[in-house]
Amino acid sequence: MTASRRGSRAAGRVVASLALAGALASVRAGAPAGPLTDPAPAFSAPLALDGPGPYYTLSLPLALQSAANRADLDDLQVRNAGGDLMPTAWLPQRTATAQIRQVATTLYKVPAPQASGAASAPAPAQSWIVDAHDSDAGLLRLELTLAAGTEGVYTVDIEASDDLQRWRPVQQAAQLVQLRRLALPASYTASANDWLTATDIDLGGVSARYLRLTTPVGRPSPTLASATLTRTRRQVAETAIEWSEAIAPSSCAARHCDYALPRNVRIEQVQVVLADPDTVGKVTLYGAVDRPLPTTHRRHLLHYPLHVLRPQVAPAPGTVDAVSWQALATANVYWLQQAAGTRDLRSPPVWLDGDRWPALRLESGAPMAMLGRTPPTIRIGAHPRTLVFLARGAGPFHIERATPDDLSATLSLAELMPARGADDPLPADTATPRRVPATTRPAAPPPPGGQATNTSPRTGAPWLWAALLVGLALMGGMAWSLLRKPAIAPVDKP
Repeated sequence: MTASRRGSRAAGRVVASLALAGALASVRAGAPAGPLTDPAPAFSAPLALDGPGPYYTLSLPLALQSAANRADLDDLQVRNAGGDLMPTAWLPQRTATAQIRQVATTLYKVPAPQASGAASAPAPAQSWIVDAHDSDAGLLRLELTLAAGTEGVYTVDIEASDDLQRWRPVQQAAQLVQLRRLALPASYTASANDWLTATDIDLGGVSARYLRLTTPVGRPSPTLASATLTRTRRQVAETAIEWSEAIAPSSCAARHCDYALPRNVRIEQVQVVLADPDTVGKVTLYGAVDRPLPTTHRRHLLHYPLHVLRPQVAPAPGTVDAVSWQALATANVYWLQQAAGTRDLRSPPVWLDGDRWPALRLESGAPMAMLGRTPPTIRIGAHPRTLVFLARGAGPFHIERATPDDLSATLSLAELMPARGADDPLPADTATPRRVPATTRPAAPPPPGGQATNTSPRTGAPWLWAALLVGLALMGGMAWSLLRKPAIAPVDKP
């Protein structure tokens, strides 16, 4: 074998090795680091303590729940100024299957006072009494049924009592709506979709044996047929529901919009906020269910062509290949303007089952443009999670997300507070976060024309190809310079 051939082959091996190293380096530089689903960014929220302690009750806003990497929130822990972990106990969550029941209740009509004979006299107030049968249960929702054929918009005030003597307000000016679609040709077959009905009243978990419904003086009274209560057994603590800021759609198609949701939040209610007044529509809510990604096998780089070096990007959340959709609820949504001085009619929140969903889809039976020129936004409602911690050491105290090495098992409430009775109230001293991260990331506006979009960025793809091209150009130049060198002639032995 001549020296020129040996030099050519050596140069070829050098070029191949350098090219492979450059390709691998460019793949490492261009491929996304870490898992496909990035963990939440690090955070630390200082706590303001109110009371001498040593036990404090802390209700976590939805934003703090979203900051956790674990669905059970066990990686959110409280530390003192020295960095020591505080003993904590989470309050049990209220579950929809075990705690919430829907029961038919008795409805009593209170005789209205006799109206005066004057023709201009306003209509007297009309009242009804609802017997809840159990003063220890938390009342979540009252569903009223209006008599068949009743049409109109009615206003009622809700009060609660345990003895029919002392009444306390629950909700003022709750609206009951039952409207029929405009007259259609005689050949049209009527259906339930021809009625716009909203007769559910949110009670917010109030405890009471009786409820009283009263129409204001001078306003028309509805004809009530029946009433149904949704109630729950009271947990260790009952907190008011918390609402998120408005969430804009991350993408929209002809008949649906998708919304990315905060993490780790058990969604109990969804409020659909229409952008344009005098808008009515029927929608179905779906929850995103992640599909497992197909298993990929690692290929040896020397036995397969260059396309195996491209970064393997998982399907973006919200696309057909990444998730499937589970139907959750169907509801009428509306925003109807009323006469001056009268509150507009807006659709009530939609109740869900309290599960965690990474995204929601709002699907309309008609084109999304029927719900307004601008797609609707949504707000989600949930009861915040609550924990109790034992403050020891020097303050200030703060809550942060612990690393996997620092995770410690949380205690039960009985273990944390051995002297506490089963029916004793929670510690009255409270801790409040002074600063919390944003609940949701700002979503990109939907494209014009209702076309579906994919909001997932192509991480590193342009830089990858640029690095590959530069590396190949350098390797080619080196190979060319080596091949152009003249071969060294062998020296003849004397």
